Amino acid sequence: MTVSHNVGHKTTGHCVYVGFQSQQNLIAKNLVSDTTYLGWSEHVSGESDTSPGAFLNWFHPNDYVDNIAVASYRYVY
Repeated sequence: MTVSHNVGHKTTGHCVYVGFQSQQNLIAKNLVSDTTYLGWSEHVSGESDTSPGAFLNWFHPNDYVDNIAVASYRYVY
């Protein structure tokens, strides 16, 4: 799969998420800004969206080329 030329702005939780057993994907030329956490009252047990990643990769190998991530926020317990 290829994910390219996207803009994610003011997203809640992970913006680009490559899950378990996903491999040989290309994530290229994406811009992600202002990623914020999912509020504790909205938190789903077992999920990690209270500590979001603009680009989150759980499995290898995947290729990340020319991506930009700025201003992500983390929930402080």
